[in-house]
Amino acid sequence: MENEKVQVILDEASEGLRLDVVLSRLVPEVSRNAIQRLIRAGEITVCGEAFSPSRKASIGDVLEYSPEVLQDEIVPEDIPLDILYEDQHILVINKAAGLVVHPNAHEKSGTLVNALLAHCPDVDFQEMMDYDERPGIVHRLDKFTTGVLVVAKNRQASDKLREDFKQHLLRKTYLAIIVGRPEKLSGEIRLPIGRDPVSKSKMCVLQTGKEAWTEYRTVASKNGASVVKIRLHTGRTHQIRVHFAAMGNPVLGDIVYGMKPEQEPYHAPRQMLHAWKIAFRHPISNKSMRFCATLPDDFLEALSALGISAPP
Repeated sequence: MENEKVQVILDEASEGLRLDVVLSRLVPEVSRNAIQRLIRAGEITVCGEAFSPSRKASIGDVLEYSPEVLQDEIVPEDIPLDILYEDQHILVINKAAGLVVHPNAHEKSGTLVNALLAHCPDVDFQEMMDYDERPGIVHRLDKFTTGVLVVAKNRQASDKLREDFKQHLLRKTYLAIIVGRPEKLSGEIRLPIGRDPVSKSKMCVLQTGKEAWTEYRTVASKNGASVVKIRLHTGRTHQIRVHFAAMGNPVLGDIVYGMKPEQEPYHAPRQMLHAWKIAFRHPISNKSMRFCATLPDDFLEALSALGISAPP
């Protein structure tokens, strides 16, 4: 039967072990990192409920999963990358629209991680996989957001970049086309963001959420749309999209947080959000580094259709 689930009732041999360890023993052909990723995604349940990979097993626990969701090791795939810079420690790319950063339960191939494994066959990404199922990925961009993305190629660079991101030492600048014209042409949006209690796949402004701080300046406004230059001071999931939607000026083309296409001034093929620039210290040499990702064609076409000049 299609989508039939497997149920495993745990006995005393599993008692007290981490559930991700138990599953690794049950399906040794699947990596522990892949199992942890599936647990976090809710694809594997215990007694019908989602759980943490570190939860300890008890006698009588019922593990349930669909065999088809269990992933093998991530495989290299020859996917073209727009490389802005590369050395033995880091890789900086201009991510294309539609490129998922890392595999998930629904998209198991065709991701940036698959491309990295093919592009860097001599890099031991496994050393970063023992604590993170996203080898070398130190920050993320949404599937349909384009622009500059930094990848670590070894554990030392990964640890340093992660800490710098945590301390907000990297300066990230975005460009977005938004619907309408902000009431204040420049300013800050400081609204906490958390998981939407109704739709778990979405984020929302939530008083019990985490601090989120977005700074913006309007570059141009015309024909029912505006171009804004954005600096992120925090890096919450979907932060820019949620903040501008809350302000009444959603990102053009955003089908999740935005308006219906017929209500927008231009029918964009995706959300018009671009990670334009990034500035940071090299994780090994400490050299100051700055990169700018050119605007993609669909972004330029939207600007042209709206009669707005592209920022220099």
